[in-house]
Amino acid sequence: MTLLWERKLEDAGRAFASAGEPRLAQLFLRTGTPEERDRTAAKVGADSVQDIDAEQRLEGAIVLSDFGDAAGALRLLRSTVEANYGPYPSMDRNPSFDAIRKEPEFAAIRAEAIRRQKEFLAKRNAAAP
Repeated sequence: MTLLWERKLEDAGRAFASAGEPRLAQLFLRTGTPEERDRTAAKVGADSVQDIDAEQRLEGAIVLSDFGDAAGALRLLRSTVEANYGPYPSMDRNPSFDAIRKEPEFAAIRAEAIRRQKEFLAKRNAAAP
């Protein structure tokens, strides 16, 4: 994911290919037809949203945002927050979300992430001896 953060998308595609992740490699190397890539992105999104590990959902949101699937990225980002995985404040700094950061849905997801983080911290602090 460091290569994505550094915006080295083609390098990331080659790394995904080397790691045995052909679907992600296809998206970042732009292989196949646009329709094939759209189907691949939809499959990545569907698989990610079903993952029990919310961090994997966040990674799926990053991939879909970089690919240009704003709706899919936002759906996975919301799923991440709803699973109580706190992507805030990193979601504000992650360059993969630059394309969706100004979307009203992003602002709503961010607000919910902050609310949940504050709620968690308040409960943790209240339980402290």
